[in-house]
Amino acid sequence: MSKKVIQDGSRVIGLYGDNAIIGRVITSRYYGNEFLYTVALDTPLSFRWRPNPVSVALLSEKEIHYAPL
Repeated sequence: MSKKVIQDGSRVIGLYGDNAIIGRVITSRYYGNEFLYTVALDTPLSFRWRPNPVSVALLSEKEIHYAPL
C-alpha cells in the first residue's frame, strides 16, 4: 500500500477525467496494486455521449485527495 486508506463516508476532492469533483466515499477496495474509491458526487457530471448525468464515479488513489470539510 502506498497511501493510507480514505475511510468510507469521507468527503473528498479529485479529478474525474478533466473534471474537478467533490463528493463522499461510498466504498473503497484494494485492486491490483492500488486503492479504488467509489464516490457519490455532490454535483452530477454530464457527458455528451451519455443521456443521463453521472452521479457516482470510480477514482484511483492517484486521482483522489482527502478533503475534510
